[in-house]
Amino acid sequence: MSRYIFETQDLHFDYPDGTAALQGLSVSIERNKKIALLGANGAGKSTFLLHLIGILKPVKGKIIFNGQELKYDRASLINLRNKVGYVFQDPEIQLFSASVWQEVSFGPMNLGLTNEDVENRVIRALKDTDTTCLKDRPTHFLSYGQKKLISIADILAINPDMIIFDEPTASLDPKYTHRILDLLNDINQRGVSIVMATHDVDKAYEWADTILVMKDGGIIKAGPPEEIFNNEHLIQNTSLEKPLLLKIFKELQLNGYLPQNRTAPRNVNQFIEILHQNALNK
Repeated sequence: MSRYIFETQDLHFDYPDGTAALQGLSVSIERNKKIALLGANGAGKSTFLLHLIGILKPVKGKIIFNGQELKYDRASLINLRNKVGYVFQDPEIQLFSASVWQEVSFGPMNLGLTNEDVENRVIRALKDTDTTCLKDRPTHFLSYGQKKLISIADILAINPDMIIFDEPTASLDPKYTHRILDLLNDINQRGVSIVMATHDVDKAYEWADTILVMKDGGIIKAGPPEEIFNNEHLIQNTSLEKPLLLKIFKELQLNGYLPQNRTAPRNVNQFIEILHQNALNK
């Protein structure tokens, strides 16, 4: 099996109004990783992601999925979308059935599974998202955060190899934000590749294994969060900001409160532990 679930080679795409949305985009997406996609509005993030599920087709270049060049006939696209799920930023776009059970069962029913298998898939997806209590609820009565969770259950029920999320924590309160990110971690630990487009550099820094930075329709840098956010030139030449945790840590190092050889923390708990150890050593 290929190390990469997706590889794109020199992708170009223009919208009908002449907007050049992708301009030579080439990138390899590792299997079983948590990938955060960052970039300013208009950088091409959504356009790129819609190419990965075959909704958009490049005018030039090619996409390799699971080691095979992506084709655009009906059978090939059905196969792709049975293995790659897409969770839209606005759950209203995704949810259309009358009840939660009907909604989550729609995907597996279209896979031609037996009624028993469909039921098992729905039960598992609702359990994984901790939404079993909502199974008989009309979808239009759900809160925004509940709709987000059900839109994820939708995709989990098809048992994909990869899930793409477009701004999964946008417009959510802190409670649902943490709940969604914990769920994404759980999904990834089961071997599902995750790609998340976001503007939240703090969440990307803490959560991602790899960060892809987009600008002007291309991937201009890919690497681990520490490498990306310590690249001052990259920060200055994109819309990125340094994560708040990293800003504070670097400021404490600069002013002599923390040793220069300390590795930067990735989350608040790690930062507290560093401060605690530093205090003990004084």
